[in-house]
Amino acid sequence: MYNKVETNMNFVDREKQTEKFWEDHDIFKKSMEQRKQGETYTFYDGPPTANGKPHIGHVLTRVIKDMIPRYRTMKGYMVPRKAGWDTHGLPVELEVEKLLGLDGKEQIEEYGLAPFIDKCKESVWKYKGMWEDFSRTVGFWADMDNPYVTYDDNFIESEWWALKEIWNKGLLYKGFKIVPYCPRCGTPLSSHEVAQGYKAVKERSAIVRFKVKGEDAYYSSMLAIAEMLRYGTVSFSDMYFFSENVAKAVTDSGIKCNFSRAITSFEDTDIENLQSFRESEDIVKRFHNAADGRLKIDMSLHAEYTNRRTIIEQFAEKVRERGLRAHIHLSETKKEHEECKAKYSLTPTQLFYKCGVFDVPTTAAHCVWVEDGDIELLREKGVTAATCPASNLKLGSGICDVYKLLKSGVNVAIGTDSVASNNNLNMIKEMFLCALLPKGLHNDASVVSERDILKMATVNGYKAQGREDSGAIKAGYKADLCVLNIESEHMYPQTDMINNLVYAADGADVVLTMADGRVLYKDGEFTTIDIEKVKSTVNAAASRIISEVKKNG
Repeated sequence: MYNKVETNMNFVDREKQTEKFWEDHDIFKKSMEQRKQGETYTFYDGPPTANGKPHIGHVLTRVIKDMIPRYRTMKGYMVPRKAGWDTHGLPVELEVEKLLGLDGKEQIEEYGLAPFIDKCKESVWKYKGMWEDFSRTVGFWADMDNPYVTYDDNFIESEWWALKEIWNKGLLYKGFKIVPYCPRCGTPLSSHEVAQGYKAVKERSAIVRFKVKGEDAYYSSMLAIAEMLRYGTVSFSDMYFFSENVAKAVTDSGIKCNFSRAITSFEDTDIENLQSFRESEDIVKRFHNAADGRLKIDMSLHAEYTNRRTIIEQFAEKVRERGLRAHIHLSETKKEHEECKAKYSLTPTQLFYKCGVFDVPTTAAHCVWVEDGDIELLREKGVTAATCPASNLKLGSGICDVYKLLKSGVNVAIGTDSVASNNNLNMIKEMFLCALLPKGLHNDASVVSERDILKMATVNGYKAQGREDSGAIKAGYKADLCVLNIESEHMYPQTDMINNLVYAADGADVVLTMADGRVLYKDGEFTTIDIEKVKSTVNAAASRIISEVKKNG
C-alpha cells in the first residue's frame, strides 16, 4: 500500500505531485460528498482582500485555517469550505485613489462615486489568481469556484439580517473603545490599516470639558457687554453657544447684537440633522429682529476646517433661502489656509465662493492669509472682512493686510475676537493697533488714515450687520453715541480730534455710551446692569468650574 520513500526526495516535487493527485482525482470534492449526511461543523474564516499580494505571513494563517476543518472532516463532520473575498475597506479605496491620482473625499466626489466604486470593484480582483495559486500550493482546501464576495448584495443583506437577529436577542450593546483615527479619511482605523504605513502626529490641542451652565453663559455675556459699553461699543457680532442666554443678555442690557449659533460638522450628513443647525433655526424664529430690532440673528459656519464641503454647500443654500446674513472665520492661520489648498486645490475664500456662501451678505472674520485673488472675490461679492489685530498678534496668527483690502474696495470692520483670544474688549485699543500695523507691514506711514480707521470702527461695522440706519449723526438715524472726555492731557493739542481719537485716546476716556437713544453707561455707572452682581456671579462660576476640572482630573 505504501511506496518506499527515497532518501534523496525533492520535497517541492513531492508537493507538486500531491497537489496534482488531489486535482486530477477531485479529492476535495469527494471528501465533502462522503460526509454530506454528517453533523455540520461551521468554521468562520476572515477572508483575505484580493487587491493585496499574499506574503510569507499568510502561509501560517492559511495552514491553521485549513488544519481545523480537515481535522473535523476526518472526525466525520460535514464542514462547508466556502472561499471568500473581503472587498470592502480603506486599503481598497486608498489603492484606487493612488491609481487615479486623487487625494481625499472631495476629489473622489468630483471624479464621481459610481465610477470610483466600479474602479474599486475592479481593483479587489487584482491578485485573485495569485491568491488561488498560493492557496493550492499550501494545500488550503476551499471552494474557490463559488466564493462569497462581501460587496455582493446578498452578502450585505445577510450581514444586516444577522445584526438584526443579534439585536432581537438582546446581545448587541453599546461600548466605548479608543481607536486610531485618520482625520484625512474621516474614519477610525483597524490595527491592520494602521500597520499599512500610517504615522502618529503631534497636534497642539488641549481638550477640556467645562460644565458651563446656561446661567453661567448669561452672566458671562453680561460681563462682556458691560466691558464693551465701558469702552464705547454700541453693537457687536458674535457666534457662540447658549443662544437663548445670550439673547436674554442682549435684551436685558440694551446693547445691539447680530448673533448666530456656530455650525460645525466633521461628517457628511444632512445639515438639518445637526443640533447646531436646528438651534440656529430655532433662534431665527424666536429672536430675529427682537428687542425693537436691536437683536438680529445671522447664520454662522465656524470655518472651512471645521466643516465638510457638503455642509458648507448646504449652509449656503439654507442662508440664501431664509434671506439672512452669514458669519464665518476665514484664513485666520497659515496652517488652515494651506491645508485647504492641499485638500481642495482651492483657498478657503475660493471654496466658500464656489459653494455659494458669498451669495448672501457675509462677514468674514480675520482674513489674515487671504491672497490677491481672494481679495478680488471678497470685493466682487461685497463680503466684509472683520480684522482682529490684537487676537491675531496674541495667537501668532499673523497680520491682516488691511491696506490691501481697503485699496481693493473691500468693506473692512474691526473686531476683538472675544476675551478668549484677546483678553479685553477695548475697541479704542483695537483702533490704535489697526492704524499702526499696516504702516509697519508696508513701511509707509501714509497708508490707512485715521479717518479710514474711524469708518472701520463705526459705519463699516454697521454696514456688515445690515444696520443701514446707524453709524452717523443725522436725521432718521438711530441715536447711537459714544462720548469721550477730551480734557485729559493726552488729548491736547486739539488740532485734529480724529487723529487724537485713533492715536491718543484711551478706553478710560469713554464717559457715555448710548444705544437707540437710551444711555446704557455714564460716568462709571451702568444703567441696565448690576455690575457688582455680575462680577461676583462670574467669579463664583469660574471657581466652581476650575474646582470641577481639578476634581475630575
